[in-house]
Amino acid sequence: MKMILFGSKNCPHCKTMEGLLKEIDCKYEKLDVTKEPEMVMKYGVMSIPNLFFLSQGKVLGQLIGVVGRAKVMELIEKFKTYED
Repeated sequence: MKMILFGSKNCPHCKTMEGLLKEIDCKYEKLDVTKEPEMVMKYGVMSIPNLFFLSQGKVLGQLIGVVGRAKVMELIEKFKTYED
């Protein structure tokens, strides 16, 4: 499973989610929506922060906005056996 966090450097909520992911100590890719418009279009990102859980390019799950540690951990556990 691969995680991608869509956000922006000027977004305080994105920084909050980034801090949470660092605290959890999980591997994720961070994409700036202002620099990656093709990825924004590909995944239909309309709001940030937006955390995608992917397996082989397919969306397994998604969290939009600031969410708690428990919700992030729930999806990490749910999708951890899926391949990148």
